[in-house]
Amino acid sequence: MPFFGIIKITKNQYLCLKFSSGDSIKCSEDHPIMTIDGIVKAKHLDKDIEIITQFGGCFLVYKRLVRKTID
Repeated sequence: MPFFGIIKITKNQYLCLKFSSGDSIKCSEDHPIMTIDGIVKAKHLDKDIEIITQFGGCFLVYKRLVRKTID
């Protein structure tokens, strides 16, 4: 598939997610996350949903909504 670049998107708030694997991300509430049950929006993640990563499964340990602009 041809690559046409990246589009910069600005949001007024974002989620800070930390996982049992030790990884963390900042993402929009609508960001797709792959779970064992399929794709779930980040805002619908909870600690009982297993997340699929390239290194195996992990779980959400922390989710916080940050009301600050992010690109």
